[in-house]
Amino acid sequence: QTAKNRYNISAPISGDLPLLQSMRQTLSANLDAKGVLCGLNATADSFYSSQGRIDPNFADHNEDLIDELTRVTKSQARTMEMETFQLYHLARCSKQSVRAAAAVIVLANRFTGEVLSSTDLARVEAAGGRGILDAMTSVSL
Repeated sequence: QTAKNRYNISAPISGDLPLLQSMRQTLSANLDAKGVLCGLNATADSFYSSQGRIDPNFADHNEDLIDELTRVTKSQARTMEMETFQLYHLARCSKQSVRAAAAVIVLANRFTGEVLSSTDLARVEAAGGRGILDAMTSVSL
């Protein structure tokens, strides 16, 4: 079976727009603005199979998942991870109003094989973390 038959690729949803706009502004101010990209993030419900990681020890049937995701999103998906799925799910299920938005650091580019160095990761985590905190405090809850 193919990924199309095994994996549910849903329509995109958006985070809280004022929070996303504030995050874009503060991250661009704290990081190199060229390194802050906005776009579609494919968020999965697990770390391996639904992110297209191939492991011969499991019958995940995901060999064509990345290609299928690329086709469905018309090549608009820029990143893939699993944490945003849980964050948005909890915000949607909450009985209270929860504002949710997300940003990711790309550690590894699966197409080029490029991996972020530990030095760059530490720099981006610190500056990005400050940017996220600044964004959160600038938006009224």
